[in-house]
Amino acid sequence: MKYLIVCLIITFYSGAFAQNGTWISLAPMPTARQEMPSVQVNGIIYVIGGLLQSGTSTDNEIYSPVTNTWTSGADIPSPRHHHMVAVSNGKIYVIGGYIASFVGQNNNFVYDPVNNTWDSNAVMPTARGAGVAIEFNGKIYVIGGFNGSVLGTNEVYDPIGNSWQTLSPMPTPREHLAAAVLDSLIYVVGGRNFNGGPGNYRLVEAYSPATDTWYTLNGMSTASGGLASASAVGRVFTFGGEIPAVFEEVERYNPETNLWAFDTPMITPRHGMGAINVNDTIYVIGGGTIAGLQPVNTNEAFIPAKTVNINPVSNIVESFTLSQNYPNPFNPSTKINFTIPIKGNVLLKVFDITGKHIIDLHNGELNRGSYEISWNADGFSSGVYYYTLSYDNSIQTRKMLLVK
Repeated sequence: MKYLIVCLIITFYSGAFAQNGTWISLAPMPTARQEMPSVQVNGIIYVIGGLLQSGTSTDNEIYSPVTNTWTSGADIPSPRHHHMVAVSNGKIYVIGGYIASFVGQNNNFVYDPVNNTWDSNAVMPTARGAGVAIEFNGKIYVIGGFNGSVLGTNEVYDPIGNSWQTLSPMPTPREHLAAAVLDSLIYVVGGRNFNGGPGNYRLVEAYSPATDTWYTLNGMSTASGGLASASAVGRVFTFGGEIPAVFEEVERYNPETNLWAFDTPMITPRHGMGAINVNDTIYVIGGGTIAGLQPVNTNEAFIPAKTVNINPVSNIVESFTLSQNYPNPFNPSTKINFTIPIKGNVLLKVFDITGKHIIDLHNGELNRGSYEISWNADGFSSGVYYYTLSYDNSIQTRKMLLVK
């Protein structure tokens, strides 16, 4: 049998197949907490505030994925749970939330990781908790939440001008929701409305900051509130949630097909936790293990599977060829064409300029034909990469240049 090996430069996105991701357990957070998001600055993760088994936390605990260790930073000036947190220009903004009861606050605290100091900025127009805050192009969008009633409020904070603006509200008011940015959209997923509403939502609504417009997309399979969300490898992922039980489900969304699929379930089912992407690994930290309150210090990381896009171009092929990628140089996406004259197994690998093997991406048969493979090198460093096509004792090699 003829054996074909295609060694490609980089991670592939969207396409012909998608494998499930993997989970690993890491060093636990020092303080068990729930109802707090997490954020990252320069690859370091910060977990601030949250609900304790008894009371509300002011803790600021800092995790290094590189060393798998925790340290402590300066405490937040006031205890907070169900607060909204986002990063802009290297500083962490902790907005709204609750102190002890479920009365919404409008504080806007800012933490400087370099100096380990806190300050206060212009307060949010609408006091609330249990919403989401997410950064897009330097500005922070605070969406949804609860303060006596369920809100669809959408307000944006400009850290440079220290000012707020009210924007088009989210079509479906929700609290205990989650959000992630992918490409040009903010995806707002799940959430709930037990205040005269239907309870948990499967709903997904996407917001365009460029046009101040909302879109309704296909919903998740699991109706969930208290879930977490993050984007990685060109997908949106959701994790856990609660009511009536605590959920283990992980779902991923493909924006190109507008479809959701189940991924590998969580090791520890949880709700009210943070989820943050560092170098295409999503760290899911803290949360509760029973509906309502049971804070844990669990720190587990989800490593999404890479996906490959192989598009058949023609089945009229007489020879084995490997074409130069185009465009080249590229940033961040490019395409490569090749032809195979006889059906064979295809093994896709990733190598860097030193020849180090990065990852196996695919092992399966392709029919005789001409193929085009697309990939996105976002998240990889500038430099020279090599791709090699080996087939029937013949080898062709080309190089390409990623310039950022």
